[in-house]
Amino acid sequence: MAKSRLDDFIVMIARRYLIGARMDYRQSTGGAMRKVILITLLAFASGNAMAEWAQIGGYGRFSIYTDPTNIQRDGKIVTMWNVSNYNVVQSAEGKNYLSVEEQDEFDCDRKKMRIMYFAYRSGQMGEGEPVYSKSFSSDTKWDPVEPDTTSERIYKFACSGK
Repeated sequence: MAKSRLDDFIVMIARRYLIGARMDYRQSTGGAMRKVILITLLAFASGNAMAEWAQIGGYGRFSIYTDPTNIQRDGKIVTMWNVSNYNVVQSAEGKNYLSVEEQDEFDCDRKKMRIMYFAYRSGQMGEGEPVYSKSFSSDTKWDPVEPDTTSERIYKFACSGK
């Protein structure tokens, strides 16, 4: 889960519990205290769940990052998140964005890939509002990983076992 979505989720949970804690306080201070402790634990845990982006490539106008702690392997199929972070504002269909957050699957044996999700985001490093996003089903066609492309660089990182 991207940092901004995780933060939004934690804020939503915290608000629900705080509202409940205020109502419970009048009835029992013990229940409110348990909720405050839960909120504190959620906030602490979220720090460990946030993406730890590592740069795996750069091409002048943008850099590519991945979160190596969230790479999932199922045999020779690797699923991973990456972010393309742009130095200047990009535009697609009249909407401006500074980064693209993407979830890819790679078939390491056949050197193929498919995009499962992407979102153009208004902020850098996958932050900000999504200005456009799209999800794909698990029966999406696999495409070959073309040589000397960004996709090949990500494929090599994903399939290297690092």
